[in-house]
Amino acid sequence: IARYIRAVQNSLGSNVETLYRLNEGRVEALEFRVKSSSRVANIPLSKLNLKDDLQIISIARRGRIILPTGSDSVMPDDSVVVITKHKGLKDLDDILSRR
Repeated sequence: IARYIRAVQNSLGSNVETLYRLNEGRVEALEFRVKSSSRVANIPLSKLNLKDDLQIISIARRGRIILPTGSDSVMPDDSVVVITKHKGLKDLDDILSRR
């Protein structure tokens, strides 16, 4: 089922690598691969204007897991896990607030 969901998402232009729905669908955990063109790449997390109700909970880099703090940055080719109440995120850049 998970492979089918990912295949459907990828066919719709989604960059989500993995998606889990938690708490009866009220929360989503999404895994994204960071592209070099991402607006969040190479910027300390504390400097990003993230949406409310969203948190970056892990960064995987070259086989190492990072539990991020505000001074960490995501880098191209990292794998990033985000947990959020927002639905329909298709790209890592969608975590940014429009404010």
